Order: sequence, then structure tokens, then C-alpha cells
Amino acid sequence: FPSHDRKNVFGDQKVHVQRGIYEDSLRKRILFFSYDKLGIFDQQTQKISNTPLNTLTHTIIEHNDELLLISEGSKLYSLDLNDLSYRQIFIQENPSLQFIAAATSASGDIFLGSLDGLFITQAPNKGIKAVPLVVNGKSYSDMQVKAIYSHPDGKVWVGGSAGIFVLN
Repeated sequence: FPSHDRKNVFGDQKVHVQRGIYEDSLRKRILFFSYDKLGIFDQQTQKISNTPLNTLTHTIIEHNDELLLISEGSKLYSLDLNDLSYRQIFIQENPSLQFIAAATSASGDIFLGSLDGLFITQAPNKGIKAVPLVVNGKSYSDMQVKAIYSHPDGKVWVGGSAGIFVLN
């Protein structure tokens, strides 16, 4: 690799990033998620702080002025980017169903992928339903959904064990 300037922006503080990093450019800060903490790096003051999360975050989705966090047990939390408060907004009642991928569509729907298929919700508190994947009469509803991408044109791309699907 070519030479690059490298530095530990956190100085001597040890920081474990286990689950993801999110840049909140509007508020000039970097959020990073560990197992049980939300770390906040203020880009203006160059200071770091953290707050407990009480949830193990698996997936982070940007949604309006909040982040949606999917945690173990397929719980869905909302993290308000203004005050960094979070609240639980959805619990999947089937404990065997584990969400592993997610994206929000242009219309505000939240698509959730699992090893048991594709699901959709209009959280908060709107319930959840399975999304049938049918092509030329063949059902792929039991496909393991491992990746979801929502394009600004409104299409939602779904990838998994049976291939790639595009939802209009």
C-alpha cells in the first residue's frame, strides 16, 4: 500500500468498534457502535464520549432524522440523531426469526432480511409481514435474505441464497 498519514484520532483511549460506524455530517460527529455502547466523536472539539446502549446492534439503517438499529432477538430500536436518545419500536414475536439485513425504501417502508425470507414493516408499531418473492410463478419466499439495498429510484434490491431480486 502507498504511504498514508495514519493517526489514532482517539489518542491513548482504547476504542472497540464492533458493529458499525456512522458519520453524522450535519452535526459534525462520528458515531460508532460496540457491543453495549454508542461512542461519539465530536469532529469540532476532537473529543470522544460514550453512552450505554443496552442492546447489541447488528445493523444500522439511516431513516429520516434517526438511525434504526436491529439488535439481537430481532428487536428494532430508533436512535434520535438530535439528542441521541433511543427507544425500542418493534419486537419480532417469533424468537427464532433473526434479522440480518435491512434497508428503508423511498416510501419509508423498512425491509428486513432474515434466513427465513424477506419482511416489511412501516415501523413504529405497524406490525410486520412477509414479502412474497415470486418470479414467473415460482416462489422464492423461503430464500435466505442476506443483503438489501434501496435505490433512490424506488427499487429495492434483495440478495440471498436464491439470487438477486429487484422489487419495484
